[in-house]
Amino acid sequence: MKLHHIVWTAAISTAFSLQVYAQGPESAKIELDSKKLDKAKETIEKVIANPKHAVKSKSWYYRGLIYTAIASDQTGVYSSLDTDPIGKAQESFKKAMDLEPAKKGYYKESEKGLEDLYTPAMSFAIVCYQKKDNMGAMKGFWAAHKLKPTELQPLAYATQFAFDNKDDALYEEGLTKLTAMPVAKYDEYNKAQQKEEGKFKKANYWEQLAFFVRDTKKDAKRTEEICKAALKEFPEQKTIQSILLEMYGKAGNYDAALEAAKKQTDTNPKDLKAWQNLGIVYEKLGKEAEALETYKKCVQLEPNNIDANYSLGAFHFNKGAAVMKGVGEMDMPTYNKKGKAEEIKAGAFFKEALPYFERMNSVKPNQSKTLLVLIQIYDVLGMKDKKEIASKQIDALDK
Repeated sequence: MKLHHIVWTAAISTAFSLQVYAQGPESAKIELDSKKLDKAKETIEKVIANPKHAVKSKSWYYRGLIYTAIASDQTGVYSSLDTDPIGKAQESFKKAMDLEPAKKGYYKESEKGLEDLYTPAMSFAIVCYQKKDNMGAMKGFWAAHKLKPTELQPLAYATQFAFDNKDDALYEEGLTKLTAMPVAKYDEYNKAQQKEEGKFKKANYWEQLAFFVRDTKKDAKRTEEICKAALKEFPEQKTIQSILLEMYGKAGNYDAALEAAKKQTDTNPKDLKAWQNLGIVYEKLGKEAEALETYKKCVQLEPNNIDANYSLGAFHFNKGAAVMKGVGEMDMPTYNKKGKAEEIKAGAFFKEALPYFERMNSVKPNQSKTLLVLIQIYDVLGMKDKKEIASKQIDALDK
């Protein structure tokens, strides 16, 4: 009896061990069909860790299905089982196909699994976004973009989340692709959007790319190239025009800057900043008469604009200040000979500047920088009462 008992126990033990060893891809598939995704994931990972099953396309195909289901979960219960289920699904389907060079076994099913991943990728990205998982959202949208490279929405969202996640490489790649997409693609997508904030504007992506390359990559030459390419599509884009002008200025290429500044005023004749830029370029090129007329145009456009008045006022004031600097450097014999005449000349420039700084003080009073300039002008022009008032205003600001 004891011998029989021992044999019987051994038989049970052997059967149990065979059952564990026999656990294959079908077990994971049963759990998948039962919606037990956590169990299915655990089982399939054990299956492919087994050398016997790791060489079967069925194992990898079922693994692809399980990670696809995880990505497709909109309840949030199972989508957190993996941070990159779409990547794992792609890896699995491709592995299954690689294991079938004759395109037999589960090759076609895996090929179809790859083709159908777009919707699960978008679903996973949206669920991650709702959970404030920006990294997961980025991965999901980027995976969806890879699956359908011509679709605008996943690429735009992936690029935005790359920016949020400070993934510079992905952000730059996304912007580069977005600026390469035809405008018609944007028009097609935006036509279906009811709200303005839901629309994508290609010109904005050109701006973002230019800013990124200028500020993060510190690549002036490429920034210039980006601006030129952008202006071929959007010649009236003010921000791009200004960035290009800035690049020319930093490079000391004022002839090119002048041409760019003129185009800026031609395409945006009511843009004050464009006219100010043109005036600055004229000054850099020593074309003072043209600069003066341009700054006058600024004040005509917006008579009470602080910047417009400053541009014209500063043009005259700087000339007067330069003359006074020369007077201050004169020795006594030279001053006795022509100092007074130079002071009168400086006074004429300060007198021209005065109304523009006074208008600035009227529009936006009690600004220390404006008051300090006015005090200097009043002093040169001998306007003691006004100088005293401005000085008291400065003292009050200091207190």
